Amino acid sequence: MTRGLLADVNVAGHIAYLRALFDTLDLWAFLADKGLVVATFLDLGIAPNVNDRFLWTYCQENGWLLFTDNRNDDCHDSLKATLDECWEEGCLPVVTLFSKARFERDGTYRELVAEHVAEILLRASEGEYRTYPRIYVPLSRR
Repeated sequence: MTRGLLADVNVAGHIAYLRALFDTLDLWAFLADKGLVVATFLDLGIAPNVNDRFLWTYCQENGWLLFTDNRNDDCHDSLKATLDECWEEGCLPVVTLFSKARFERDGTYRELVAEHVAEILLRASEGEYRTYPRIYVPLSRR
């Protein structure tokens, strides 16, 4: 079961913009109809300094797609190390914002990110997108 999107502390401030864009772009009704929500660490009582391995495991066990800009790669418990060691087909993907800086300054880019995140959430709730450990948004559509 997919509960929704959990914003990493590095993008917690951005999630309000994303949620507002879901409304503006008439995407929220589709997400809400599936029972999907958007949450932050604060909403779920998760410590802001939790390690990546714990966070990824928490997301898998509780049905959250983790939304991040890019977590560190400096230790055994990094997100990259965790994905390399633990991810297998069927797990929920990590949704990674390709350019946080561009999201902050470019409205068209923000809208594209919102559309793609909504698509990933909806399709993941239907069992798709479980063959990728990490999905960068916006999606590349070549």
